[in-house]
Amino acid sequence: MTLDELLATIGRLNAQSEALAALGALLRIRGEGLQADPDVEQRLDDVARQLGVDLAGLGDEQLAIAAGMARMLLLQSAELVSDPARPPGWVLDDPGVLQGAGATSAAIPQVMQHLVPQLDGLAALLERPGATFLDIGSGVALMSVAACRVWPQVRVIAVDRWEPALRLARENIARAGLEERIELRACAAEELDLDGVVDLAWLPGPFLRSESVGPVVAATLRALVPGGWAAFGLYAGPPDDLARALVALRTVRSGGAVTDAATAAGILRGAGFADVQVPVRDWNAPVELVFGRRPGG
Repeated sequence: MTLDELLATIGRLNAQSEALAALGALLRIRGEGLQADPDVEQRLDDVARQLGVDLAGLGDEQLAIAAGMARMLLLQSAELVSDPARPPGWVLDDPGVLQGAGATSAAIPQVMQHLVPQLDGLAALLERPGATFLDIGSGVALMSVAACRVWPQVRVIAVDRWEPALRLARENIARAGLEERIELRACAAEELDLDGVVDLAWLPGPFLRSESVGPVVAATLRALVPGGWAAFGLYAGPPDDLARALVALRTVRSGGAVTDAATAAGILRGAGFADVQVPVRDWNAPVELVFGRRPGG
């Protein structure tokens, strides 16, 4: 490849990254009621039309989820090119990245709710008084907030040890008025001392290091009530080779060791989970889910 060809490739890819940035900016303007320069906003509308994007009918919460996803991806990409030699792991403390990741994760409880009828006994567990959702790697707790809204009777135990995220989590929980329903625990997931109290648990696959996957999965199994379910989440993208390569890169860069559903399913089975299954992905949120149930119940 010549330099001229390489520069042409960069220019082509830049059009895609700039389009994502323009769409993310428009989502923030619409969702947050920001006052932008009229000429700039008009150009953003033009880009959205070229992309075939119509925001009519979307509420502020939906716009915030989409804007958060765009912002997170762009900021993570900028961090990658700024410091490509740093060791893998979640070391990011930029509030924009953290809040963007949280806003993206807020869509996941809705996906899980869509799948509840496929998971034997889970609907009944989530409907009973005192039902509990365990949010491992809760970050800024926006998934926990979303879980409270999806299941109004559920309480949440949110677990994380990254202090920059915990500071924002406390603010987000207070802003949502959910201090009585979300218990925030500042500890490593391996250190959980829960036994048979959780009905549905979330495992953040992209952030589980190879040495911690086993202990975290084992602690999650102990935390579940007999018959309770765990969802092992993975990054997902379009079904093409480039998307798969980028998903694997993002996972490894974040410190994760599991990049595919088959591996996640094997880990759950090896830990003692029953009825392990990978639902057919019929949703657009960029997450793939692998479910397993604690035997009994």
